Amino acid sequence: MLLLRWLAIALTTQWAWGSDLPQEERCVTAVYSAYNYITFAGGPPKGLWDTRCQNPLKVASIYAASDVYCRDRERAAGLSQLAAFCEEFGHLELLPRAAVAENLTDDVIRDMRKVDYLELDRSEPTDNPVLISSSYFNLMFNTITYVLWGILAFFVMIFLLVASLDRIRFATYETFLILHIVFSVITLVACFYHTVVFEGHEYWQYLWPSVAVWVLDRALRVLRLVYCNIHVGITGRNKIQSTQSRMSYDEDANVIRLEMTPGTKALQPKPGDYYFLYQPLRFVGWENHPFTVGAWSYDSISSTSPPRTSGDVSQLPLLSGASIVDESREAFEDTAEKFEESRLKLIFWVRPYDGWTQNLRRECLRSKGQPVKTTILLEGPYGHNVPLWSRELRPALGRDDFQASFYTTRPSVETPQNELVGLGFQISTGRPHIQSLIMSRACDASAAGSTLAVLVCGPAGMADEARSATHLAMRQGYRSIKYVEESFTW
Repeated sequence: MLLLRWLAIALTTQWAWGSDLPQEERCVTAVYSAYNYITFAGGPPKGLWDTRCQNPLKVASIYAASDVYCRDRERAAGLSQLAAFCEEFGHLELLPRAAVAENLTDDVIRDMRKVDYLELDRSEPTDNPVLISSSYFNLMFNTITYVLWGILAFFVMIFLLVASLDRIRFATYETFLILHIVFSVITLVACFYHTVVFEGHEYWQYLWPSVAVWVLDRALRVLRLVYCNIHVGITGRNKIQSTQSRMSYDEDANVIRLEMTPGTKALQPKPGDYYFLYQPLRFVGWENHPFTVGAWSYDSISSTSPPRTSGDVSQLPLLSGASIVDESREAFEDTAEKFEESRLKLIFWVRPYDGWTQNLRRECLRSKGQPVKTTILLEGPYGHNVPLWSRELRPALGRDDFQASFYTTRPSVETPQNELVGLGFQISTGRPHIQSLIMSRACDASAAGSTLAVLVCGPAGMADEARSATHLAMRQGYRSIKYVEESFTW
């Protein structure tokens, strides 16, 4: 609250002296602002308004410079404003012109010493009135509002820092995103206006790279979206192809099946890839949401028959690196050569929660069980694969004291059983029975007098089942069990 209060005071004061300052008052304002950088001898010894309103040498200098650089109307309006400020902020009266008249004759002003910006050391008071040079006056006149822009940029950058804290970013991400973009633009604009007064715009060379990086980032994002969602062909009936999307909702499973046919033909999906999805026709169409591809297939048009056929690879295991994936892909690529044209279809399974996914579910429910066509754009693919079993886990498979069992929900290719013999580990088809598996291992550990560690990393349902099975085993007397659960979230 204190920060906000200081910001309000600073902006109000500077705005009053800056953009809202009447044109006729700007001349004298520039004059007495210039004398803030010059120290005069005599009293009062300190205080901004004390010296500005009561120091005879400083007041005489202000009157003299006003006579030289300001017209009659500007001088009258500006000095009236200065007198009002002396009473309002300093609770003092401005020394009248008659009190310093001996220093305001034409001869004295003509012979008065002219000084440039920072020519006089502020630590050494001057004993005589001085006249600011024309270049010094022009600099101050043109920079009346630059302080406002500097203060604005300073405080906006502070707000950016505060709004970037993890607690704020996680609690209200969309608010953080909007504020970050808006405040970043305000900061850059304020910095440009703050430095516009310098001759030759010498400081702009440090600002334009920031603008270039920001604009390039936004432009590349737009180009990336166009590349991933629009394809322009030279031949064929559909010369312009765009991304097509449709979705359906399974109430029993509480899952949305989102099928997307990308406009581009350049995408080559791999297990573990994820994409950013946009729904541009919404009010917040710039939002993007990351989803891992669940499956994909190729819908193709045969060269010998009109019906559409589909080469489906949706059953490929989504853990890459295994040779079985490469064999399946090679088999499909051989089949795909028989078709003139094929369109990739990506399948995402979306669990609706709050926000955007909740809106998708509502759209599906309004369709009363029918697939919903919607406009969704994708950007990607991103991500990389880590074949752990070919490096870190391979030495473990050769150890006598290590046993491994792997479960595949469904085989992607038929592998003869004799090829699985001698691998050093067991491969089972179907989902593992978590409870019986943990109970069996707990019994073996108890019989051997050793401790059992249950490490779980997977979907929430599997973690719940493993936790319940571990609790059941401990209730049945198997106490030497340690349960460790790793979070499996985005």
